[in-house]
Amino acid sequence: MLSLLSSLLACDPPDCDRADHGTCGNACCKLSIHLNKVVTTTIAAALNTSLSEGGPDGRFRLMPTHANPHGFADLRPYHISRSGGREVHFLGQAWHETEKHTYNDTVNLLVMSLGKGTILEAFSISQVGGAYGDDGQNFKNIAVLMKGLKKLGYGEAELSAIVSEAEHEGCPPPAGESALWAAAPRSSAGVVLGALVPSVFAPAAGLVLLGLYAGARAAAKRDAARQEGEAGLRAAGVPMAMR
Repeated sequence: MLSLLSSLLACDPPDCDRADHGTCGNACCKLSIHLNKVVTTTIAAALNTSLSEGGPDGRFRLMPTHANPHGFADLRPYHISRSGGREVHFLGQAWHETEKHTYNDTVNLLVMSLGKGTILEAFSISQVGGAYGDDGQNFKNIAVLMKGLKKLGYGEAELSAIVSEAEHEGCPPPAGESALWAAAPRSSAGVVLGALVPSVFAPAAGLVLLGLYAGARAAAKRDAARQEGEAGLRAAGVPMAMR
């Protein structure tokens, strides 16, 4: 019985090495991914098209949003700003079914502009209640989508130069192992310093591991982000149904 449960729950490699344990009450994974010199419209359109076709593995389902029954909502008319010079542009959601067709996860995608590039905040959470651990599945959901960017016509060398993980909540890299995406050293304000180091698309030794956030600091950041988002929506006059 135990072996059967293990088989049903297990994430199928690769990219199952960043398990989460109850970060959001349930297991979840949030990654902020910087795409250098890639505009938000390109990323949003690519994700919307890919997800509408089942995603890279055929097990994603694009969900409607309040503003768009066919996928990503365009929030650019509301001119919503966030800290660090980020501008909120697009918002989307998908459901993902695990390989063994046992569970579903919800993946939320927030696309923001930053200078000449894009910040993608990808958040995956286990739908089934009581999922304290996810065996790495929520991280894998995001990894599958990011690897699918190859379909945009970028080569692996190009992707390694434009993609980096800016920060994460939950789903920490294993101690002593390379992160799937790595970021250059960061200042205390969270600004990426220096050039981006190689990502999963061009694995290399010596990738910089992201430090784990203390629980109190992570909670404070979540509260601050929520308050900032609510203030921005109120200032932009976004309808209540979109909050």
